Amino acid sequence: MKKTFNINISGYVFTIDDDAYDLLKDYLDTLHHAFASQEDGAELIADIEQRMAEILGQQNDGGMRVITIADAEAIIARMGRPEEIIEDETVEWCETILSRSPMAIRMIKRALNAELDGQRGMMEFAGDATLMYYLMEEAQEGKNAFLEKRDPDFDKFPKFPG
Repeated sequence: MKKTFNINISGYVFTIDDDAYDLLKDYLDTLHHAFASQEDGAELIADIEQRMAEILGQQNDGGMRVITIADAEAIIARMGRPEEIIEDETVEWCETILSRSPMAIRMIKRALNAELDGQRGMMEFAGDATLMYYLMEEAQEGKNAFLEKRDPDFDKFPKFPG
């Protein structure tokens, strides 16, 4: 015999067994963790919960049956696994980063690694920032493109290792 719970998803009440509850809770917790820091993360989570409630409502025959683990797995398969959603977001970030200039990519790498590289990493980051600000034609192209309201042309600049 399984335990059942009454839960509230996006304002709708459902009866759910403990296995399905654990699965859906883990699913939503993973999404909360992944998107909580984004500017529109709370709205995205609310939309996902709303859609989940709509699907559950359609499957639940007016609240007359208990949502099982099979129902929860079907909902997750339909909505997409958190890894897939997070992977899509990661690919978007990577595409954005790769559209930047070689020096900007170098700065991103230095910034992401600075904490782990300790004092040396912070010095490399500061040195690259100084180099970019004072010496690089690449920085001037970025500034001029911004002021002229056009896309910058970074193709003419070499890519540095690092």
